[in-house]
Amino acid sequence: MHFHWLERTQFQDDYGARFHVSSMNFFLRGIRTMIGYITIGTSNLEKATDYWSKLLEPTGATLMGDMGRIAFIGKGMDQPFIAVCTPYDEGDPSPGNGNMVALAMESREQVDQMYARALELGGTDEGEPGERAPTFYGGYFRDLDGNKAVFYKMG
Repeated sequence: MHFHWLERTQFQDDYGARFHVSSMNFFLRGIRTMIGYITIGTSNLEKATDYWSKLLEPTGATLMGDMGRIAFIGKGMDQPFIAVCTPYDEGDPSPGNGNMVALAMESREQVDQMYARALELGGTDEGEPGERAPTFYGGYFRDLDGNKAVFYKMG
């Protein structure tokens, strides 16, 4: 992604989204943490925004912004977050084969709770919570558009 300075205190990304210069800390932090945000395609932005907002609410995440074709859900622009969007090319969204969003939790109990919440909100099972390796505990699901995700705890 490229950013274009518009004026002294604003810049714009390749998709036309405008940001205030104070948001630059988010992008710099994203470089330090490697993942800044993950974008998930949807055919129904309203339903997807509602699903992911309600799903992640127990973690402290909220709807941080909605620009009409993309919505941002997280704890703050200075931390990694999830964006749900209708595809920029206006084509049909499609979950990638082998692509998955992995969301770290603080405990195995939280993995269990969040996995159950994902299904209660309409997601589908892709693997009940359990130990997959000696230090990895995870519960897999798909969202309303078929995007695969896992809540996990290492250790």
